[in-house]
Amino acid sequence: MTASTSATWTSTGGTFAPASGTTVTWTAPAAATTSSVTATPASGAPCSASMNVVAPSERALVWKSDRAYTAGLAGSGFVATVTIQPTNVSFSRIQVREESVAAVASGYYDTVLNWNGKMHPVGTWVSLDTSNNGLIDTVGTKTPGAPGPFSAGDFLWAIPQSYRIAGSTGTGTPYSTGNHVQIMGGSSGREGTSKEGASRVRAP
Repeated sequence: MTASTSATWTSTGGTFAPASGTTVTWTAPAAATTSSVTATPASGAPCSASMNVVAPSERALVWKSDRAYTAGLAGSGFVATVTIQPTNVSFSRIQVREESVAAVASGYYDTVLNWNGKMHPVGTWVSLDTSNNGLIDTVGTKTPGAPGPFSAGDFLWAIPQSYRIAGSTGTGTPYSTGNHVQIMGGSSGREGTSKEGASRVRAP
């Protein structure tokens, strides 16, 4: 932020570095809010501006490549790029990660793969670039693939997602849930995998 003359900077939320001068950097608070930012010169009237702080709302995945599986084994996973929404706000000063959750599985995914109750691992904190990118997500059955006998079934990881200010500690703030879904149609082993807007279908 820049003023026409050197000033002391204050706000109802967030921090400044430095706290005085002509040009300073304001770091927004961690929670969505409206903050009033004020520059007070040594003489003359102070000047204030209202800043709307927006929290991340969700993730959007775009398919990048297919995961390779052995013929005869089931699997329809893929690799995707991740963008944190909304994109009219820069989240380059936050970190994001996925949290742990138990899977809900039925049919093939339960009786053959024993995935009902399978825990999603806690992810590592990852920083974003100025376009809210910088994440790659690998989705679906691990290679080389899953064995038969194939049958109808459903698998769901409703994955909690959190953010925190870069450089901070703690568990972060929840902001969205990403649904990782796998559905097998029947004895052919044909399967569809989807997550947050990206998907793939494959038969063994």
